[in-house]
Amino acid sequence: MQTPDQNTEIFGSMAALAGLDLSPERALALAEAAAPIHALLRTLSSQDLGETPPASAFSAAWK
Repeated sequence: MQTPDQNTEIFGSMAALAGLDLSPERALALAEAAAPIHALLRTLSSQDLGETPPASAFSAAWK
């Protein structure tokens, strides 16, 4: 799990790649705001969905 300090570096790197100026304080605020979202995504990705058929297997025909 990444800490807000590590995420601050990531947000800073992404901003630099996009050519944006991002202060360290703003990067820290973004990292702290993103932490609950990342925690939720980690929870969702750990769920075993079993044998879920792909969407292409869906047939909307009324039979």
